[in-house]
Amino acid sequence: MNKKILLAAAWLFLLAGIASLAIDKQVSVLMSSFRNPLLDIAMIAITNIGSMTTGLPLLVLLVLMFEKKRKKEIAWRMILVIIINIIVVFVIKLVVNRNRPDGGVTGFGTEKFLSSFPSGHAAFAFSLMSTLEYYYSKPLVFFTTALLVSFSRVYLQLHYLSDVLIGSSIGLVVYWYVVEEKVIDKTAKSLKIIK
Repeated sequence: MNKKILLAAAWLFLLAGIASLAIDKQVSVLMSSFRNPLLDIAMIAITNIGSMTTGLPLLVLLVLMFEKKRKKEIAWRMILVIIINIIVVFVIKLVVNRNRPDGGVTGFGTEKFLSSFPSGHAAFAFSLMSTLEYYYSKPLVFFTTALLVSFSRVYLQLHYLSDVLIGSSIGLVVYWYVVEEKVIDKTAKSLKIIK
């Protein structure tokens, strides 16, 4: 992926996320007016693609099952992207501890880990879809998937717009450092953890 385009997209998502803080509640109300049972079912299915417990392990498993030549490399990068995203997203969630648009916290586990800001689904979707795009060169498929996962989070009122925009930015930055720049590999080599 072109470095300038990627960094511009990450900055755009970040700046748009910051700007959208002022209109988060209005966007949430607008989204609630579009809800209908059929679209709800579709959005729940789409949102599960970005789920740490459903979609993400499935993606890694599919790579391991169907990739012939670069199976270990791709799976390793995907796992690193997931781990770094978990750390970054959950540290921010602990610090910010923002309620979700529905007024509460949805899901299982402790409240702070499930706070709204930033969207882990958006971060995971953008970093993993970018990783897959890096190896398979299908930008339309992968970025459309990431955008749909992010949109589904706002549609389902599980996140505010700013949550998904900044989560998307985090995902792109994590992808860049793990896959494009291979910072983890370079650090491990400099510490003599790997050869």
